[in-house]
Amino acid sequence: MEPTAKRIKMAMDLRGVRQSDLVEKTKISKGALSSYITGRYVPKQNNIYLIAKALNVSELWLMGLDGPAEHIESFNIGNRIRILRKKNEITQTELAKKIGSTKQNIYLSLIHI
Repeated sequence: MEPTAKRIKMAMDLRGVRQSDLVEKTKISKGALSSYITGRYVPKQNNIYLIAKALNVSELWLMGLDGPAEHIESFNIGNRIRILRKKNEITQTELAKKIGSTKQNIYLSLIHI
């Protein structure tokens, strides 16, 4: 698979962004965006810019080049927890029980970190 396609998918997963959200944010057509995500086509530079901006990542990183993704690595733990909970369809209470914590601690990590 094309490196840009992999990176778009990775950034979408980390940000909790669906394809329809990205279409809305970038104004790139659904068909074109789908082609980029599947690796069928590589986005032109102007669309790389729009996608990177919408996903809050570096254009160079998105194109598959070495280097930091910038904001991906500093993406806060609260957002990561929220995304994982949503994907796994579990509540804060269920998560707290699984990790031996409290619902309050989970809540605090979502708003303060």
